[in-house]
Amino acid sequence: VAGTIGARGNDGFGVVGINWHVRIMSLKFLAANGGGDLAAAVKAIRYATKMGAKITNNSWGGAEYSEILKSSIQEAAEAGVLFVAAAGNSSQNADVLPEYPAAYKSANIISVASVNNRGRLSDFSNYGTQSVHI
Repeated sequence: VAGTIGARGNDGFGVVGINWHVRIMSLKFLAANGGGDLAAAVKAIRYATKMGAKITNNSWGGAEYSEILKSSIQEAAEAGVLFVAAAGNSSQNADVLPEYPAAYKSANIISVASVNNRGRLSDFSNYGTQSVHI
């Protein structure tokens, strides 16, 4: 995702991102197996907010609702941070079976589905006319 965002063109690698002059802060709280801890997620969101991030990409989530996670995203909203979140990878209607953090009701969250190389919804992606924005 970082390469899609910030890969510089005209550098001989043949890859171009959407913003050649972006600053990217990499924060990791998930293990190699994809597992993570709620406290670490909250810590990463709060750190990004404190350090002045304008947009966060959150390609992670699960079915469990957490008030503290919701609160940390709201703190980010109050600081003007846009929170882009994966809709989920369960091939489910997120309007019926929500995945968090994408499903929290906050004006700063954009819930994003996955598309394939033909621009169609990926087989594994969650979807939802009310809860998935892009």
